[in-house]
Amino acid sequence: NRYINLGKFETMGLDVGRAATGLAYLQETLDVQQKEYEAETLPFRKSAIGVSLAKSLHEVGRQNHQLGDAETAIGQYQNALQLLSEAIDFREKDAKLTKALIHTRFVKSEVCSSLGVAYFDVGQPDDALAHHQEALQ
Repeated sequence: NRYINLGKFETMGLDVGRAATGLAYLQETLDVQQKEYEAETLPFRKSAIGVSLAKSLHEVGRQNHQLGDAETAIGQYQNALQLLSEAIDFREKDAKLTKALIHTRFVKSEVCSSLGVAYFDVGQPDDALAHHQEALQ
């Protein structure tokens, strides 16, 4: 569970204390999900947990980016992208997972787009363009 979804409150970034509290809650969620992901041995479940973890990483990255820390956001987006790529690889092998595959590709496109914006913000337009193009695939 996410304790608070900072992206739903436009003014959250204006209140540093509230933003820090929200990020702390999200970080706790990430820590729990990361442990669950690392402990899982069944490939199907690991894939599902990985997608959930990737979504949380993306959300934390978005909040860090909104607060002006694009460098931290890039690391979180990259971790999310790696998890999603692994989930896509797994889901492409099973025709019964078509809906899950479509959803995972959509989430990946969102992460790639966020990564493109973050790279642009840190002055890396070539990387930004590459990730925006990947988002469209």
